[in-house]
Amino acid sequence: PSRVFRILALHGYSQTAEKLSSWLDPLRIILKEEFGKDVQFITPTSPLKVPKQGMDKTITSWDKNLRFGKGTIWFDSKYHGQKQSLEFLSDFFEKEGPFDGILGFSQGGAMCAMISALQCARKWPHPFKFVLLFASYIPALHFSELFPSDKPLECVPTLHCLGDKETTFDPDALELLTLTAFSPKCTKIVRFPGSHRIPNDLPTLRIIAKWIDVQTGHEKLPHSKL
Repeated sequence: PSRVFRILALHGYSQTAEKLSSWLDPLRIILKEEFGKDVQFITPTSPLKVPKQGMDKTITSWDKNLRFGKGTIWFDSKYHGQKQSLEFLSDFFEKEGPFDGILGFSQGGAMCAMISALQCARKWPHPFKFVLLFASYIPALHFSELFPSDKPLECVPTLHCLGDKETTFDPDALELLTLTAFSPKCTKIVRFPGSHRIPNDLPTLRIIAKWIDVQTGHEKLPHSKL
């Protein structure tokens, strides 16, 4: 039987794992039909609920523009819940891993950046080989706390896909943040004619699929170096 590659995929703020999984179906199909790669996207649901208005004094105006009480989050606007979510994902790696790579959309990508920082600092005992980010921001302060270095990460190949019609964040700022946190030597930026979502146009999906094909060229699963 052919090797099945496994990618941990983290949903965005107030999103569901089911929604993210449906967005990833076109990419999974292209990987299979055009590259002969069987890829599973494993999509856990965050343990934290979106806070209801008036229940959390840390909620800012940024949060109030979103849907309260619906879906789940990895942390709130003050990064409360970040530690709990990292512990949850470490346990998930332990029980459901290993994973060849990790993927994050929006806030899920911020979590992937934190996990990458921990791996490069040798503080994450569940290794992976590559990172995919979609419409994601890099939490600069928390990132630097996890990986205290004046140099960007070079330990993990990274692809960040950004929509030119992105309105939730400034795509140019996201690109700059990415290339500040992750070394340009091992980072690929992909821009596509879309908004705040995972792309579904064929040319962009083929670029992403080809990059994944290269990263999964070796048949062995990652093993811990700790």
